[in-house]
Amino acid sequence: SPASPRPRPQAPWERWNMLRRYCEFSQALFVALELTADLPEEDELKRWEGEPVKVLIIPTSIFLSNKKGFPALSRRHQQVVRRFSRFNVQVLLTGRPRHPNGRLVYLQYLKHLHGQIPPRTEDEQFEQPYLDYLQAPLQPLMDNLESQTYETFERDPVKYEQYRKAVVLALVDLVKAQQPDSPAAVAAQVATDGASETAVEDFEPAEGSQPVEAVLMVVGAGRGPLVRASLLAADEVAARLAKVGVPLNVNVYAVEKNPNAVVTLRNLVEMEQWTNVTIVSSDMRVWDAPEKADIMVSELLGSFGDNELSPECLDGAQMYLKEGGVSIPVSYTSYLAPLAAPKLWNEVRNNKFEGLKAMETAYVVKLHNVVQLADTQQCFEFAHPNPDWPNHIDNQRFSVREWTGLGGEQGATVHGLGGYFESRLYGDVFISILPGSPNYSEGMFSWFPLYFPLRNPVYAAPGEKVTCTCDQANHPSPPFDH
Repeated sequence: SPASPRPRPQAPWERWNMLRRYCEFSQALFVALELTADLPEEDELKRWEGEPVKVLIIPTSIFLSNKKGFPALSRRHQQVVRRFSRFNVQVLLTGRPRHPNGRLVYLQYLKHLHGQIPPRTEDEQFEQPYLDYLQAPLQPLMDNLESQTYETFERDPVKYEQYRKAVVLALVDLVKAQQPDSPAAVAAQVATDGASETAVEDFEPAEGSQPVEAVLMVVGAGRGPLVRASLLAADEVAARLAKVGVPLNVNVYAVEKNPNAVVTLRNLVEMEQWTNVTIVSSDMRVWDAPEKADIMVSELLGSFGDNELSPECLDGAQMYLKEGGVSIPVSYTSYLAPLAAPKLWNEVRNNKFEGLKAMETAYVVKLHNVVQLADTQQCFEFAHPNPDWPNHIDNQRFSVREWTGLGGEQGATVHGLGGYFESRLYGDVFISILPGSPNYSEGMFSWFPLYFPLRNPVYAAPGEKVTCTCDQANHPSPPFDH
């Protein structure tokens, strides 16, 4: 009979995975990786970025000689050393010297190689303390945020610029709806698409032109950055309309329930002369608005889109929006992906105070010593204004996601799920923390991904299917105190 095929030898990661499973995923176990002359494929190298690698062993036998006869690593080996330096690994040189001047020249080369690593950017410096640092998600509806929290988010250079662009687009559409085929509509459009100024110059400014009226509500105004972004957008559109003699009158309501933030908002009204801004100290869901809004602006999103109760809050505030009114954001979608994250999983397991609850909590974290094992998949989606309001408001969602072939021929161990979101603010303006998305917001740090730990890590054998069932449940809320 023909000889049976020889079994494939175990790869280093498979041996490591078997060892830690026998040791019940003990946090006392770490990895020392030894580089060989022939490095494995990229997928094999990538999986080690999610493991607790503490030591990188570099034998002298893999060094080449440069033109001057000194030791040097191949470009691919250099890349491996640099990529693992991000995890603060120790480098261990082994083997007898194969170049003149002993081990010293090898150490000098490795020091030189480390010195070639580019310095951290400003964004990377800001994110450094948050790498793999687990944080409980904010609950701004239940808790009043501290001033320091507001201050951190207000430094975001991307988010509020995106909101400004979105409000500009919404105001332009409002102008075109109120005065279609008019000089005002042409002038407003120039502000967004960069059309030729001659399209505006063809019109003579008219005296006594009918003004464009807009009511804008910022719900959850915080300490004012969204209000400021909205006012800047209004000024931009107003400047265009002024060229054809059409006034733009924007009335802004800033609604905020946090009394400490309200104090700041009222000071801003005086200091920055926000003459068209009314500060409202109230929960957006119970406020008795004197008029309805054309545009409602909010930033109630969490790292998973809906996890800070944005749908419930905006549904409650929708009664203040005019028929045909606009919500910014228009929609947001959450995404999931399986993660290899033993460091994060052990951090959660070590939480002795919370016990089992710790494993059933989602955490905000800047993912670092983590490998995403498969592409993200869409989970939940919400749109505003809610088309079913007020007759049928149902924010329950149910989704089943499946991934197959994690880790290729070796399989993979899943320690949890990564949660992300992408939101369309208005038109073609997005904010996104979704990896690989064309709409990804580079440099935006207001949101880090969510980490959903598994109670026990799951090994997915080669070709095995991993299924995740997601259920967004509604719980009745107690009545408000008016």
